Amino acid sequence: MQEIVEILDKANIKNISTLKEKWDVGRIVESFYRMKNRNELHGLRIYEFIAQYLKISIRQLYRCRRFFRAFPAHSWSEAIWSIPIKFNWRNFCNGYSYDIAVEESIKMRIVKGLKGSGWNIETEKQTPVGRIDIFASTRVSSRIIEVKGSSSLRSIREAFGQLFFYREYYPRASIFIAVPRLPSKAVRKILDHYRIGIIWPAIMHWISH
Repeated sequence: MQEIVEILDKANIKNISTLKEKWDVGRIVESFYRMKNRNELHGLRIYEFIAQYLKISIRQLYRCRRFFRAFPAHSWSEAIWSIPIKFNWRNFCNGYSYDIAVEESIKMRIVKGLKGSGWNIETEKQTPVGRIDIFASTRVSSRIIEVKGSSSLRSIREAFGQLFFYREYYPRASIFIAVPRLPSKAVRKILDHYRIGIIWPAIMHWISH
C-alpha cells in the first residue's frame, strides 16, 4: 500500500472538494488499476484503503473514477476543455445526463481535432431523417460521425442505423461511430464488415476504412 500513499502524497490531494481534485483521484485509481493485476488489487482492497486514507466514502471514490473515465486526458489542464460548461456534479453523481455529458465531451474533442487538421465542420447538421452529430468535409472527402456517450451494444446499434440513414443523403461520405471506449472484438468485426470507422477519444484513436 505504500506505493499508493506515495502517489497520493505526490499529487498533493488534501480533500476532494474541487473538480480538479475529484478528477485527480479518479486518474490515480484508474492508472493504478491499469498497472496492476485485477485479482491482486481485489486482494489489496484498494478502494477501501484509498477511501479511508482520503477520509471519503467508497461511493465517492467510485464517482471520482467514473468522472475521470468520462473525461480522460493526460492532465487536468487538458481535461477541463472537454468538460461541458454547464456540467453539474450532483447530476453527474445521480447518473442524470451522464451519457449526454460524455457525448458532449467527445464531440468537443473531435471537432477540435478535425478543425486543427483543416476540415470544415458542421455540428447537428439537419437531414430529412435526423441530425448528424458531426459532418466534416474537405474539397475531396467527407465524414459523417455519430457520437454516443456510451459504448454499450444498444448505443452502437442505434448509431449503426442512424449512419446508414444519413448516408442516403451523402452517399460518398465515410461513416464513423465515436464512443468513450473501444467496443468488443465481436462488435468491431461487424463494424469493419460494413466499413464503419471507430473513434474512441481517450487519446483520439481512429480506425477508418
